[in-house]
Amino acid sequence: MRLIVTTFVGVVFGFLIGLCFPKLSLTKFSLSTSILTAIDFKYTEYTKLGPSSSTRVSHPVGNNGSSANVTLKKVFLLTLMQIWVPSNPRGAERLPPGIVRAESDLYLRRLWGKPSEDLTSKPKYLVTFTVGYDQRKNIDAAVKKFSGNFTILLFHYDGRTTEWDEFEWSKKAIHVSVRRQTK
Repeated sequence: MRLIVTTFVGVVFGFLIGLCFPKLSLTKFSLSTSILTAIDFKYTEYTKLGPSSSTRVSHPVGNNGSSANVTLKKVFLLTLMQIWVPSNPRGAERLPPGIVRAESDLYLRRLWGKPSEDLTSKPKYLVTFTVGYDQRKNIDAAVKKFSGNFTILLFHYDGRTTEWDEFEWSKKAIHVSVRRQTK
């Protein structure tokens, strides 16, 4: 009997403590920002400078081939300007420059071949659909109602992008499919 009463009192006490501290989340526990920033700075410093470099980095300036030495302090300030959140996991660093552009006009361009073979008309408007392959007839009917002045962007939540090639307009559309993408 004593064991049952002790267990019951312990459960009630734990419940009351849980009500008092609803904001405490052990799954979101992280180190302090200053420690993580120092660790991240050491990592980025190592990757930017290289393991055999000193504390100075040489960057080319202009087209004349001359170079200017940038001190570690300037590299640190450049690192601080980048967006970094301590809750981001390792591997969520910025992409190298040139892969993603800061702005886009969403015109279709070739990855290879002659640029003169690109689209002759430049659409003004953008229409997006979140689609599954089972909805292909409805999407086909909806897309045919739009003029050639629209860019069609399809987000495929089922990952089936190549099956849409049966439609003529699909070859000019932009298809996006990401793992675990939801509606």
